[in-house]
Amino acid sequence: MSRYDPDYVRPIPRPRGCCRCGVKNYVGGTAAFCRPCVAAYQRNRLGKLSRADRAEYWKARRRKKDPAKERARILLREAVRAGRILKPEYCQTCGGAGRLQGHHDDYSRPYAVDWLCSGCHGTRHCLRLLSDAGAGK
Repeated sequence: MSRYDPDYVRPIPRPRGCCRCGVKNYVGGTAAFCRPCVAAYQRNRLGKLSRADRAEYWKARRRKKDPAKERARILLREAVRAGRILKPEYCQTCGGAGRLQGHHDDYSRPYAVDWLCSGCHGTRHCLRLLSDAGAGK
């Protein structure tokens, strides 16, 4: 019997317990935690930091992970603000207008960037990941 039949009765979801507190709730889908436990986890994930402090935490983590990438980003951002590099109005791949993002192929050359829209930028990264996986990197 399909769910489109007029006599179809939707099955009652079986009660499942939260993996954290064990309270029996009707949790649908693949959720393993009840809503209060998820909310508590989100509140305590980075402690009681303010929004600005959380942003600084993630920036510091990114800087530590790949300092060459961060240096290239900073140099490019400062050059654009100072007017030494002009940001084009259109994507270099699709020609679309809008907010463009700089894509570095080589972080040792911080001013050699391709200006791409967010869709083309994501595609470029996806293609790079696929080529790296195919090359066995």
